[in-house]
Amino acid sequence: MKYQILFTIALAHSACNSDLSIMGRFPVSNSNGKSEIFALSKLKAAPGELIKVSGYNLTPGMFVQVGGKVLALDARSSGSASFVMPVTEGTGNIGATFMASDGSVLGTLALLNSNQNAQIPVMDADASLICLDIIYQNSEGHLKAGSRNCSSSLPLCEKDEDSACVVTKDFRALSIETLDAAKSKMRIGLTLAGVKGTLADCDAGNQAGCVATSIFKTMDLTLAGTDISLRSNNFNTAIRSPGNFEFWDSLGTRYSVPGATNLSAANLKNNVTIFGETGQYPSVAFPLPSASIAADLTNATFNAKVKSSAAFEYWDSAGNHQAGTGDDDLIVGNIKDTVSIFGSAGTFAPDCGTDGQIDCLANVNYKAAKLTNISAWDLRYGKSFAGVSGLSKLNCRSLANQSIFNSDTMGPGNVATTAGTVLDWWDTVSGGGGALPFGWDSSSDCNQSNITDLTTDGMCDTSSDDCVMRDNISGLSWTESMPSPGAAPIYAGLNWSDSVALCDGLTFAGHSDWRLPTVKETMSAFVNGVGIGIWYGGTPRPGGDSRVNNDKFILASDGALSFSGLWTATTDNQYPTKAYEMWPNPAMFTANKTNTMIMTCVR
Repeated sequence: MKYQILFTIALAHSACNSDLSIMGRFPVSNSNGKSEIFALSKLKAAPGELIKVSGYNLTPGMFVQVGGKVLALDARSSGSASFVMPVTEGTGNIGATFMASDGSVLGTLALLNSNQNAQIPVMDADASLICLDIIYQNSEGHLKAGSRNCSSSLPLCEKDEDSACVVTKDFRALSIETLDAAKSKMRIGLTLAGVKGTLADCDAGNQAGCVATSIFKTMDLTLAGTDISLRSNNFNTAIRSPGNFEFWDSLGTRYSVPGATNLSAANLKNNVTIFGETGQYPSVAFPLPSASIAADLTNATFNAKVKSSAAFEYWDSAGNHQAGTGDDDLIVGNIKDTVSIFGSAGTFAPDCGTDGQIDCLANVNYKAAKLTNISAWDLRYGKSFAGVSGLSKLNCRSLANQSIFNSDTMGPGNVATTAGTVLDWWDTVSGGGGALPFGWDSSSDCNQSNITDLTTDGMCDTSSDDCVMRDNISGLSWTESMPSPGAAPIYAGLNWSDSVALCDGLTFAGHSDWRLPTVKETMSAFVNGVGIGIWYGGTPRPGGDSRVNNDKFILASDGALSFSGLWTATTDNQYPTKAYEMWPNPAMFTANKTNTMIMTCVR
């Protein structure tokens, strides 16, 4: 913007208040042909006084306006002119404004009306701020005139870039040089006094030296620190970092938030991905809580685990830990035939249909039997029960020697028959034969299988053995004759009372409940085969059991044809002083209780 040229009137006064020399600026040269006014001969004049004007290119037809009155300027030469001070009503500096013949303003100089008792103010102000018609003195006493053109003859500034006009509150004076230096602070699209702004709007992030917009707003970076700055390319890792990360909202407010370190695979559901982190919970690497040393229950292990006695663990749909133990009774033998449970096909038959059958359902015809309560010797030979075959031969017949017991060749006084075998019914306890009497079968052959050797080492074969034989048919166990722990049987006798007392107080072969056998028990022993083992004169009985045909079990002879019977506990009812005895013949007698006999104990 061009500035209106303002003239400054330099006032000089002497110490004795001589006339002032009033002038504007003094041009060194003027070669452009323009008219200029630069001095008056007086600062203060009364009406009618002649005032001389100095200038350049002064011509007739010029005018001067003083106190609202327009006067013709008397131009005597191109550098000198004059006019007469008119009568004015103005006070103070009324000023003189010079105009060319076309009405254009050449300039205004200060001029005081001498009719007024005007006071010259004292001001420390720049002349450019003071109107041309104002004379003032500074604090040092120097007279000064304002250089600002305040003449009402100039138009008011009305638009940008106007010049030669009076500035107003809406259009004020600006320094073009200062404005041009500040154009980088003016937005693009804004032109002020002809100077165009170069300040652009922000159109990207992290810009400076631009104008913030509704999209690219300002950010308060005063608190920005060393935190991780949250960006699109580090978002997933930043929010999981152990430190803080910072970010700004749409209003430019800064926030700082600690990273969520718990946002990890160990805390996210298996196979679910959140912010780039894929969950592995629960898994082998990250098991569910309350996990124990028990094996997990899985599809692959379910059948095996529920059918074993081992503990296992699992979780319900709410994530609650559960624990259990399988049942090893869940086996095929406990599952009905044709039924499959957890991969096990049952083999348990519907109903038992035969004796001794297992893995079947007991019924009214085939009931369960506890085999530990049943022995083969509890059953008759030839019978079976719950799969157990009987061994007890309750109607014993020893094998007969046909050369002795043959009805075809009967002895003297007997009538022989020719029937062959139909009458061969005789039996003997001595055995030794190879044939059964006619009409009998193996179920009546009481052989050595009826006897079990209970000697500690399993064989009654030394003098130090405490020999015990069990009659499997009766279940009775028999000691060696004249039992004494660690000693062999002897051919020596005791009376009946001493025999009873010996058995009653005997501890032998680990037992102490021995007693003297009754006559019937003794007889049954001979019938059942135990008597085969009794010696006669050191010679075993024909057909005897090799386990008991020795002098380590029952010694009933001294080897010199001296024999002894065996005491029984049975007293003769008719003769109480007598008791029954059994002889190895065998033969049964009674004898006085004071007699001496060998004896054996039973339990």
